Amino acid sequence: MLHSHMNIYLIFRCYAGLFSAPQFQFPGKLVSIADSDGSVQTNLLRERDMLTDRVNVWGTRYKVGQLVVTKIISQDIIEVGQIEKVVVSGNQSKFLVSLNDCARDSFNIFQSVPQNKVKLVSYSSLEDFKPLIKRGQGRSFQFVLHHYLPMSEFSD
Repeated sequence: MLHSHMNIYLIFRCYAGLFSAPQFQFPGKLVSIADSDGSVQTNLLRERDMLTDRVNVWGTRYKVGQLVVTKIISQDIIEVGQIEKVVVSGNQSKFLVSLNDCARDSFNIFQSVPQNKVKLVSYSSLEDFKPLIKRGQGRSFQFVLHHYLPMSEFSD
């Protein structure tokens, strides 16, 4: 028994860090705000910020068009942001998102209602770190959760 524990310890020691991912990876091209297409001009961005269309954060890929949970109001009502651009500001990566209020129907499908607001959201402030896939092309869209959000995460 002691021999098997020693082998497991050696395996963990040899492979420690081998499969870990860096905090931020930018597989897309970084573009300055001045060189961008102009559709993301907002007072939330600074002149030195850079823009891209995707980023890997701790091994999870986020890209333009995906949804991130920004606020949990109840089990059936959440706020999501659709990623418009990934903003690189200094050594931080943030998401420029357009906000939507979403309610779950009887079929467990969330239906969105746009808030007509944009917000700059940091990765650490997300309520859930798994991005969601938007279904539909309109301003109002549907999506389902990939997993259960525990009740302890819900705001009072």
